[in-house]
Amino acid sequence: MKIIRTVSFFILLFIVFGCTNTADKHRNVDLKCKLAEYSVFEHDMGYMIRITADDSCIYVSNAPDFKIFVYDLKGVLKKTIGNKGPAPWDFGSIWSFAKDADNKSYWVHDFSKQSIKRYSSKNDSMLLLRRLKTTNNIQYVKDSRFLVPRVINGSGDFVISVYNAENDVF
Repeated sequence: MKIIRTVSFFILLFIVFGCTNTADKHRNVDLKCKLAEYSVFEHDMGYMIRITADDSCIYVSNAPDFKIFVYDLKGVLKKTIGNKGPAPWDFGSIWSFAKDADNKSYWVHDFSKQSIKRYSSKNDSMLLLRRLKTTNNIQYVKDSRFLVPRVINGSGDFVISVYNAENDVF
């Protein structure tokens, strides 16, 4: 039996009159916004691990295939990216996916291979590979920089560091 996941995307309509926020003494913020349905489609190719979108596409990483499925905004599958395998350019397990602002490349955090990889959007060839021991999911910020939760050796302190993958420095 196929497992069918129905995915519904929402866009927050942040219009000056549509959203208000209130902060209480505990610094909790409640946003009151109208939500509008943007697109509905079915992804029936395994379990969704991560999902992200840009102005033209919706990207879904899945298991057990560990591929990235690229849909248009109407939910039509345009292509798949990558394959699961042992080679450095293959995927092990995709924990996060992000595109650069110029749309010329994209980044993958491959948790099982403890690496961050940059690929060409044009032909999906690997452009950069950085081995990075991670224990949690990381978040792409921009310009080859990531937020990386980690424990500092020696002190045992938990910190969130900014990592520049291009220059391989924290």
